[in-house]
Amino acid sequence: MEIEVFRKQLIDANLKMASSAKKEMLSEDLVIAYEALDRITDNLGELIDETNDTDKLVYYAQMRGELCSHFNGIAMLLEDHSQDIL
Repeated sequence: MEIEVFRKQLIDANLKMASSAKKEMLSEDLVIAYEALDRITDNLGELIDETNDTDKLVYYAQMRGELCSHFNGIAMLLEDHSQDIL
Protein backbone atom coordinates (compact mmCIF):
# COMPACT_ATOMS: atom_id res chain seq x y z
CA MET A 1 0.00 0.00 0.00
CA GLU A 2 2.83 2.42 0.83
CA ILE A 3 4.41 1.69 -2.54
CA GLU A 4 1.21 2.63 -4.37
CA VAL A 5 1.02 5.91 -2.42
CA PHE A 6 4.66 6.65 -3.27
CA ARG A 7 4.00 5.81 -6.93
CA LYS A 8 1.06 8.21 -7.07
CA GLN A 9 3.10 10.94 -5.40
CA LEU A 10 5.80 10.54 -8.05
CA ILE A 11 3.24 10.75 -10.82
CA ASP A 12 1.57 13.81 -9.28
CA ALA A 13 4.92 15.53 -8.77
CA ASN A 14 6.00 14.92 -12.37
CA LEU A 15 2.88 15.83 -14.34
CA LYS A 16 4.70 16.07 -17.66
CA MET A 17 6.67 19.05 -16.33
CA ALA A 18 9.92 17.24 -15.71
CA SER A 19 12.71 17.81 -18.18
CA SER A 20 13.74 14.91 -20.38
CA ALA A 21 17.11 14.81 -18.56
CA LYS A 22 15.29 14.49 -15.23
CA LYS A 23 13.07 11.72 -16.60
CA GLU A 24 16.11 9.88 -17.93
CA MET A 25 17.90 10.18 -14.58
CA LEU A 26 14.81 8.85 -12.78
CA SER A 27 14.66 5.93 -15.17
CA GLU A 28 18.35 5.11 -14.64
CA ASP A 29 17.95 5.30 -10.85
CA LEU A 30 14.94 2.98 -10.98
CA VAL A 31 16.85 0.45 -13.11
CA ILE A 32 19.77 0.49 -10.67
CA ALA A 33 17.42 -0.01 -7.69
CA TYR A 34 15.57 -2.77 -9.55
CA GLU A 35 18.77 -4.65 -10.35
CA ALA A 36 20.12 -4.26 -6.81
CA LEU A 37 16.91 -5.51 -5.21
CA ASP A 38 16.86 -8.41 -7.66
CA ARG A 39 20.35 -9.49 -6.55
CA ILE A 40 19.57 -8.98 -2.86
CA THR A 41 16.35 -10.99 -2.97
CA ASP A 42 18.11 -13.77 -4.89
CA ASN A 43 20.90 -13.85 -2.28
CA LEU A 44 18.38 -13.96 0.56
CA GLY A 45 16.61 -16.79 -1.23
CA GLU A 46 19.88 -18.72 -1.28
CA LEU A 47 20.40 -18.05 2.44
CA ILE A 48 16.88 -19.33 3.14
CA ASP A 49 17.68 -22.53 1.23
CA GLU A 50 20.94 -23.01 3.14
CA THR A 51 19.84 -22.37 6.73
CA ASN A 52 18.42 -24.89 9.15
CA ASP A 53 17.97 -22.33 11.95
CA THR A 54 14.26 -21.59 12.31
CA ASP A 55 14.81 -18.11 13.74
CA LYS A 56 17.11 -17.14 10.87
CA LEU A 57 14.72 -18.71 8.38
CA VAL A 58 11.84 -16.54 9.63
CA TYR A 59 14.04 -13.43 9.66
CA TYR A 60 15.39 -14.01 6.15
CA ALA A 61 11.94 -14.84 4.78
CA GLN A 62 10.40 -11.70 6.28
CA MET A 63 13.22 -9.53 4.97
CA ARG A 64 13.00 -11.12 1.53
CA GLY A 65 9.23 -10.57 1.45
CA GLU A 66 9.61 -6.88 2.26
CA LEU A 67 12.32 -6.43 -0.36
CA CYS A 68 10.19 -8.23 -2.96
CA SER A 69 7.40 -5.72 -2.28
CA HIS A 70 9.80 -2.86 -3.03
CA PHE A 71 11.13 -4.75 -6.04
CA ASN A 72 7.58 -5.08 -7.41
CA GLY A 73 6.88 -1.40 -6.72
CA ILE A 74 9.95 -0.36 -8.69
CA ALA A 75 8.89 -2.66 -11.53
CA MET A 76 5.54 -0.82 -11.62
CA LEU A 77 7.31 2.55 -11.70
CA LEU A 78 9.54 1.38 -14.56
CA GLU A 79 6.47 0.23 -16.45
CA ASP A 80 4.81 3.61 -15.87
CA HIS A 81 7.95 5.35 -17.06
CA SER A 82 8.14 3.26 -20.23
CA GLN A 83 4.51 4.19 -20.95
CA ASP A 84 5.44 7.86 -20.36
CA ILE A 85 3.13 8.18 -17.34
CA LEU A 86 5.92 9.64 -15.20
